[in-house]
Amino acid sequence: RVLASREAHAARLLQERVAASKGGNLLVLSHYPTDYLKGRQAGGVDIFSELRNPQVRITYFGGHRHATAGHDSGKAGTESIHPNDNWLVGGGGGWACDGQQGFVVGEVMSSGRVVNLRAIITPDSDCCDVKDTVG
Repeated sequence: RVLASREAHAARLLQERVAASKGGNLLVLSHYPTDYLKGRQAGGVDIFSELRNPQVRITYFGGHRHATAGHDSGKAGTESIHPNDNWLVGGGGGWACDGQQGFVVGEVMSSGRVVNLRAIITPDSDCCDVKDTVG
C-alpha cells in the first residue's frame, strides 16, 4: 500500500510538472526504464503518455538494468518516448556486469536545454573487479 501511494504521488507530481513546463525542459530521473512504464496507470495518471508529451522537452533517465545506453542505440531495451529522449543508466558496475557499464554525460544550458548527451562506456575490467572472497 505504501509503494502504491508513493507511485501515485510521483505520477501526479510528474503530471503537474509537465503541465507547468509547456515549452520548457524537464529532466526526469527514475529507478525504472520506460518499458516498465508503458500502460502503467498510477493515481489516475498515464505515466508513459506524460513522458511522450510533445509540448515539453523531456530527457528521461531510468535504471534498474545493469547497463548504460541511449534508447536509439538499440542496446537499451527501453520503449521510445518520442519526441522526447530516454536513457538507460543502470550500468555503474559493482553489482553485476551483465550489460554495458558506464555513465551518461551532457550539459544543461542556462536556457534549461539539455545538449551533448552521450554514453561513456567503461571496459568491464575497469569497473567490474569482482573477486571471490569465499574460502
